[in-house]
Amino acid sequence: MPGQWQDELLTRISNPLATVEVLPETVVPVYGPSTAVLTAHALTTNSQIVAAPNLNRRRLILHNDSNGEVYVAFTPSASPALYSFTIAAHATFIGVLGDYTGIVSAVRANGTGTLMVTEVTR
Repeated sequence: MPGQWQDELLTRISNPLATVEVLPETVVPVYGPSTAVLTAHALTTNSQIVAAPNLNRRRLILHNDSNGEVYVAFTPSASPALYSFTIAAHATFIGVLGDYTGIVSAVRANGTGTLMVTEVTR
């Protein structure tokens, strides 16, 4: 069914002497239609939430559209001293498919800038 993992994938390999059943180690998920929501966040030295928790999130794409570094945290508050990762000026972070569905916050160490956020959902 779309949007769900297949329970079992079985490949039969036959030869004149025997039949061998092989179960692959990786089962590929089947996803249904998706939607993308784009937002622009004006960042300052005050941390702000840039993505709320969303169990339907498939992927998160963050683009730092500014000249300074952005500090991102997978918590309600980010700071230049405590963060999950940084995004360099004019760089893009593309999250792993289906990896993280929790809250995301961002902040700058100084000045202002824009963080472009694309959230792809099921």
